[in-house]
Amino acid sequence: MERSTFILSLAVLFFIFTTGLLLTQFLVQAEQLSQATELSASTKTLIKELGHRGCAGSAEDYATMRTCTLAAIEHIKERTQHTFTDDNVQYKNHNPRTNETGYLLLTNTGTDEFTSEDFILLKNKNIEDRGCVISGPIPPGYVCRLDFTTTCAPGDVLEVEYQGQTAYIKNC
Repeated sequence: MERSTFILSLAVLFFIFTTGLLLTQFLVQAEQLSQATELSASTKTLIKELGHRGCAGSAEDYATMRTCTLAAIEHIKERTQHTFTDDNVQYKNHNPRTNETGYLLLTNTGTDEFTSEDFILLKNKNIEDRGCVISGPIPPGYVCRLDFTTTCAPGDVLEVEYQGQTAYIKNC
């Protein structure tokens, strides 16, 4: 009888220990799931704020969120490949005395070819120029020149769009 009581006691202790271990593991995984859902919802919001069309489905649908996030990253990479900074843009303002044309020279420092016709120069949201001076492809290392024939006064904004997306902004 003592032996069977001892074995039964060991079985009960083992059951209690296993239950405690599984409960702890369940609570840890529930917390991780909660954090993953929160991260997924934040990622969904960030993707929308960065100008991507957003992700269909709920934040708990991790497979859809993963696919959407990877697509958004590719979209954002593509958009940033078509942007310019002051380091690769030269600017000269229009000179009304000599009637010299003002211009922006955009150097293609990326790895993709640009299409000249896809560039638009806006001044204060009004179109100043369409397409580069030289038409056709703009390979890496080459320059696109966009001209404007009115003075860019303080407070004016020159904006370059490429394929409908803002590629460069210059405050005069």
